[in-house]
Amino acid sequence: MKKACLMLLILFVSVTSSAQVYTPQPPMSFDATPNYSNPNQYRAPGDSCGAYFNNYIGLSKTSVVNIELLRSGSASDYFWYGGMAQRFHAPQPIQVSGAEFYAYETDSTADSIMVIVYLFDYNQLNDSLGTELARDTVYVKHTAYSTVLPYISNQAYFNSPVTVTDDYIILVENKTDDSLNIIVSSPANNDGNGEKVGYYYYNNPDWPIYTGSYLTYDFGAGWDFDAIISPRVKFELQDGFTITDDQICPNVVSAGCVNYNQMPVFSSPHYSYHNANPQQKITWLWGDGFQNTQLYNACHTYTGIGTYDITLKDTLRRFLAGNLYCGFEKTQPIYVMDGANADFTWLNNNTWITFTNTSTNADSVLWDFGDSTYSTVWDAFHIYDSVATYDVTLIAYGECGNDTTVISVTTDDVGIEDYDFNFSFYPNPANNNVMITGLVEGSQIELVNILGETVQRNISTGTSISLSTYDLSNGTYFVRVSTDYGQVTKKLMIRH
Repeated sequence: MKKACLMLLILFVSVTSSAQVYTPQPPMSFDATPNYSNPNQYRAPGDSCGAYFNNYIGLSKTSVVNIELLRSGSASDYFWYGGMAQRFHAPQPIQVSGAEFYAYETDSTADSIMVIVYLFDYNQLNDSLGTELARDTVYVKHTAYSTVLPYISNQAYFNSPVTVTDDYIILVENKTDDSLNIIVSSPANNDGNGEKVGYYYYNNPDWPIYTGSYLTYDFGAGWDFDAIISPRVKFELQDGFTITDDQICPNVVSAGCVNYNQMPVFSSPHYSYHNANPQQKITWLWGDGFQNTQLYNACHTYTGIGTYDITLKDTLRRFLAGNLYCGFEKTQPIYVMDGANADFTWLNNNTWITFTNTSTNADSVLWDFGDSTYSTVWDAFHIYDSVATYDVTLIAYGECGNDTTVISVTTDDVGIEDYDFNFSFYPNPANNNVMITGLVEGSQIELVNILGETVQRNISTGTSISLSTYDLSNGTYFVRVSTDYGQVTKKLMIRH
């Protein structure tokens, strides 16, 4: 400090323009010590990081600590420093609800010394303190210095959390006593890392024009003191990941693709050890025994069908003593679909064959009935012109390809030889009516559409009957005549 202050006498003129005049207000909690048993300091259920003291420098960044007087001297000398400050970055919205600093009081005649802890925004124009956002008062008790820093930890809690979206400054200030020591990182081995974010806050009644703060690098090379001040912060650690398509086909190269937008805190030196390689701890678990690491965007080929859980793991390695790792997991399912499987059953009634489609994972089909006729209906029926064996082919189409099956179908002539209906109808094609002749009294006459649906049903009272086709659409139909002796079906065309 003394080396720094000798240089200040030379630097007064150059730094006056960057210093900001600030008149502190009465502390909010002047009459009582804060309640350190605040339950909000603990993680909330389901919150990966929760609110915590993010010990930025204190126990991890620096290997050697330095002891500095928080306030040096009285109004009669030039060592007017009344506080230490640390500037922090806010790469994303961050909730600040307090601060922790390491200090001890050396005056054995005093029970404690009052210290005011402030939260300021950062004044970029003046490179100094900006608007005050919050404050709390703590009382540092008399104790001996301990290299186990938590033993001399002092914690301040603001009345309500403050959300910051830009750089902010935590200031620890003592206005009344010179016997308070605060711990900073040692400049001897450059543990401050040269970020130029440490500040000295000064307030000298003899030199009011110089009331304000100086960046530590104003004192020359090697003087990057980082005050070991730790904001109590809470922030969102992750926003999940996206799956390009949650239904994919097996054995398709890189069909299952995921994208992860890592939160900015992972690349901030204030919040993560891994800021030089923020993706260092990213792991993708694909749910089938395979994994990828250190990738924001990844794809995977699945060989088996079924539902798999894709799990993203990431870890923010923070500056928190005894609990360096703040990790999270996020899981989403992906469904690997099976390919189409073609299959069908059939039932014959003379030359009239009913086909029932039992295909799976198919959204469309094509029938080849083996007699140069085709259909794309799901369940089909077909009337063959003669008694024979036909190879019926069914092709089932799905999102994951197509499948083909061929089954031999044999028609029969049961009832045809036993009795010849010998009925006929005209005209064919029909327009508004069709006349059916050659019937046996009491025959059942059905008019069936191409889908196998009966659109008309009548009972003959003689050897002929007239059916109205006026309301039927153009297309192929079938006239099916049934008696006690058997059943015969013939094709009818309707054209209006």
